[in-house]
Amino acid sequence: MALKPGQEKCIRTLDRSIVVAAGAGSGKTFTLTKRIVHAIQSGAVDGIHRVCAITFTNKAAGELKSRIKAELRSCGLSDQALQVDEAWVSTIHGMCARILRSHAVELDIDPAFAMADAEKAGVLRERAIDAVLSRARSGQGAWADPVRRAAVDALFVEYPARTYGPRGNSVESMMGSLMEIAGASPRGFEGFVVEQYPVNPAALVQMVLDAFEGLAGMASAQRPNEAREAWAATVLQQVPTVRDEMAAGKAGDVAWALGALDRLPLPKRVGTADFKEQVSLAIEQYRMCVMELRLSGAAPHLRTLVDLAREAARQFAAAKRAEGVLDNNDLLVLASRAIEEHPEIAAQYTDRFQLVMVDEFQDTDQMQVDMIKKLAGPGACRLCTVGDAQQSIYRFRGADVAVYRRHLREVRAGNPEDVIMLPDNFRSHADVLALVDRVFEQPDMFGGEFMSLAPGRDEARVKRPLAAGVPRVQVQLTSNSYRGATSEQVRHVAAERIADAFADLRERGHSAGEMAVLLGSMTYADVYARALRERGLACVIAGGSVFSRTPEALAVRDFVRALANPYRTSALYNVLAGPLFELCADDFVQLCTCVDEVDGKPRKRNLAAGLRGCAAMARAEGAPETWSAQLALAVRVMGDALSAAGRSTVARIAMRAVVDSGWLSRLQGEGAEGLARAANALKAIRMVESIESSGAAGPSRVMQVFEVLLEQSNEAPGALSATGGDFVRIMTVHASKGLEFPIVAVGEFKDGAGRASRLLSCEHAGRVYLSLDLQNTVTSLDGAANLKDLPGLYGAMVGELSDEDELLAQVERAEGALERRAALYEYERVGDVEESKRLLYV
Repeated sequence: MALKPGQEKCIRTLDRSIVVAAGAGSGKTFTLTKRIVHAIQSGAVDGIHRVCAITFTNKAAGELKSRIKAELRSCGLSDQALQVDEAWVSTIHGMCARILRSHAVELDIDPAFAMADAEKAGVLRERAIDAVLSRARSGQGAWADPVRRAAVDALFVEYPARTYGPRGNSVESMMGSLMEIAGASPRGFEGFVVEQYPVNPAALVQMVLDAFEGLAGMASAQRPNEAREAWAATVLQQVPTVRDEMAAGKAGDVAWALGALDRLPLPKRVGTADFKEQVSLAIEQYRMCVMELRLSGAAPHLRTLVDLAREAARQFAAAKRAEGVLDNNDLLVLASRAIEEHPEIAAQYTDRFQLVMVDEFQDTDQMQVDMIKKLAGPGACRLCTVGDAQQSIYRFRGADVAVYRRHLREVRAGNPEDVIMLPDNFRSHADVLALVDRVFEQPDMFGGEFMSLAPGRDEARVKRPLAAGVPRVQVQLTSNSYRGATSEQVRHVAAERIADAFADLRERGHSAGEMAVLLGSMTYADVYARALRERGLACVIAGGSVFSRTPEALAVRDFVRALANPYRTSALYNVLAGPLFELCADDFVQLCTCVDEVDGKPRKRNLAAGLRGCAAMARAEGAPETWSAQLALAVRVMGDALSAAGRSTVARIAMRAVVDSGWLSRLQGEGAEGLARAANALKAIRMVESIESSGAAGPSRVMQVFEVLLEQSNEAPGALSATGGDFVRIMTVHASKGLEFPIVAVGEFKDGAGRASRLLSCEHAGRVYLSLDLQNTVTSLDGAANLKDLPGLYGAMVGELSDEDELLAQVERAEGALERRAALYEYERVGDVEESKRLLYV
């Protein structure tokens, strides 16, 4: 393959720092391989052991190693090829783990540490939070102090103890968020910015009273209007009452101030232009005063949350240390600190590498970049970064595309020639690239920053060309253009259109295995799956955070519930009627009916009692002929399971049940879809096993932890090969990255705007800025103080600022709680919107 100019320049520029802007499908892995081998061949690098190459995934690292080996062998460098497996070619987590193991003694780390997967880390974190909250609420330890105990009590009055989902506003979920933020920050909790801005509730209420009273006076000079006059009458009635309460000494309390303002209705924008302008100013003043009060009232709760989260983080760290494990955040933070705080360790890496390369640079963060630059020589002169801002889609994991952009600007300012473009796409058809150009060159998409890609694919080498007569690109708009159509109906139509298109392609000779449906959100993946299956297309939900909602995960959950408490009738019924046994109504009549020993008449009995009674009878006398085969199987398997509870682990009991019931073998005989469902069931059982290995004992405790872990899980479905098999794959864009499918449909894409969290945060330069709003106090308000249009208020406060860097600067320099929250909200909103564009591009 002939090298393109950009590839040639990247490969041969080895004497200084460069940035490679590599578009999608531009052959970057090929280019990086050639660059490494050329550096060794030319003598610029002493050997593969002096190269550090960082990739985003283990799969990408494995592919890069494989290509480097093959290229070295083809160049007659077999001795170097033999050393590739030991080379520093890995993910950044792999690199950090290697550094930590090499210096475990100096860093007081167990050199044999294991990695805690997401499930194990989640269990340990959950236990730490539970332990801290239990002690705090009961006034034990440090929380025996009356002031701290009162603060905790007030926190639980204002916020629910537990809610589910990644953006919950409960004490537990917010503590978890703070622990995650601190765990990924080099300074941890020491970097948290929790400021208390002085607020005078009486002064804020008085400001609103004066404004509304003046406006009511102006209203009398306007032309008659019933609604405006009713508002003025209400205001003039309420103002003296509020002032009397202020005089009685209530004005210092935030809750009272909010209640007082809540009693004041907002004025109507009806009247002359001058009057309307005054109304707008009064409403804006009212909303700002309300928010100042809300943030002031929440400030003590934020300090308490941070206090609780800090203690839970200490216990979480102690639990990981006791188990000899680290999580991904630990690897990054500890390795960064090792190089930053231990000069003797840093000295061993300053000149260790003669060539440092980072792939997918757009998905790094500042801490990672700072650490890598310290390994890349003076001024990072040996660093080559490869990335594409248009493909940065991991913001939810802490990736910061602004880091990439800042580094690109720095290199370009030093020498514009050191920014190398790879603008050729060897993967996609020219028609697809033309569509991408038309969409993303628009000013409200990427605009002037858009990097157009030139078609470079050799159509003669395509193994499975598109069937003749089929349009290469289809854009379908499905909308509810008339009143009465629900979003659910619109979604069903969109799914059916995709399914119809795929069915047509199958008729034209394409296999289901060539097709994929990529969704912006997996919430309604089952709608698309159902539409495909109705047209005879086998499909598998192969990626996305939907594992906790799969029927298989829920079946295992119900089994664990029934094992912990068989008298939990709903759970036991779900197990018996569900996929494990599929009992019918007649079977349940058998279980729930017994013969009275006195009068010989049939009597009803509890389902659990019936199961236990039938199991005892079957063991003593065998299954009666009147039982169906399924009932006899269910009685035997569930009877054995209940007998084993407390004597064996829950995971072993569950595994035996799914095997003995025949469910697992039935799934495995149902082709690709069955294998995917079996993978989900086995993954759920592995979660249970992980919970037990982390110290949870007994079915009841295991059930409690498993339920919480499952509800809060953002896990993808059970593992299934991403290639091979004649079935359509349904997955998120994130799950599809690095994969290629000849035929792709995309759907469920939104603008990404809007986050409804009481706790807002952002991290910059080692500092974490936080803002918390009240919860129960606000929801108890039934008037104007509930403030339904907060995004509008925040947007008005930041004005014309729309760039993420500008908003971040506004967060840092904010002089008040409301000013900071507005900038935080807009920073999050703009970041979400921009990422949603990049997600569609990818």
